[in-house]
Amino acid sequence: RDTLQDTSSHYRSRVRQVLGAFASVFGDCLIDDVTPDEFEKWLTGWKTTPPSYNSALRHIKPFFAWAISKKYAVQSPAEGIKQRKHQRAPISILTPAQAHSLLDACRDYSGDGTMPENLRVNAADMKIAVAVLLFAGVRPEEVTALTWEHVKLAHGYIRIEPEVSKTNSVRLVRIEANLKAWLETVPPEKRSGKLAPKNWQRKWQAVRRGAGISHLNDVCRHSYASYWLAAHRDTHGLLENMGHTTSKTTIKYYLTACNPEEVPAYWQIFPEDRGAS
Repeated sequence: RDTLQDTSSHYRSRVRQVLGAFASVFGDCLIDDVTPDEFEKWLTGWKTTPPSYNSALRHIKPFFAWAISKKYAVQSPAEGIKQRKHQRAPISILTPAQAHSLLDACRDYSGDGTMPENLRVNAADMKIAVAVLLFAGVRPEEVTALTWEHVKLAHGYIRIEPEVSKTNSVRLVRIEANLKAWLETVPPEKRSGKLAPKNWQRKWQAVRRGAGISHLNDVCRHSYASYWLAAHRDTHGLLENMGHTTSKTTIKYYLTACNPEEVPAYWQIFPEDRGAS
């Protein structure tokens, strides 16, 4: 806990999950009694896909290094175990029409018999948060912690604080013209408190289901990055907005993810009262 106190809550949560799973199997053993073969067999059985396997390995290795530094162990059971290679699948992004549909799906499902009972919620108050996901690339877990104090409309940016950010670092995300219009649909006197409404998880599930994108993960963030990079051709600016330090592979995928002819339409998704498509 002392070692991880300066890391993000998301990272700490992942470490707890991995260490908990490890302890449930090897909790009665000394670390030195766990052989690399036993460790690898356990990890392979628990995390069956290369991405999940690699993630778990990344999150548990620092624990073994810490144990060795404290002389609780002589060697790491993960020593010599390498990450698995895998072909990264193309990222999924929304078309401008699908982005429209996602915003339109921020509506009242209270009496919608086509929805599962637990998703029959009034999600009409989701539009601002969803617009921030689509047009600022903020992660869903970050948007739930953002307040209007983080939105610097007069200066044109949203401030993501370390305690909010997945990467535990400050980043300033530029407010695009269409996002500014969405934010300004909220009267100044009501710009207080959190951007995301209460009961976020159920409402977000309902909105995604209503828009037909329940099967797509991180699609708003990927869409933002792809359309932003296509519009600005500024890789450094995108990395700053996304909170990445370097990611050549990611940039490569974002560069080819969207059709150039659809880029203007994405950034012209304004609230209807602005008269835009």
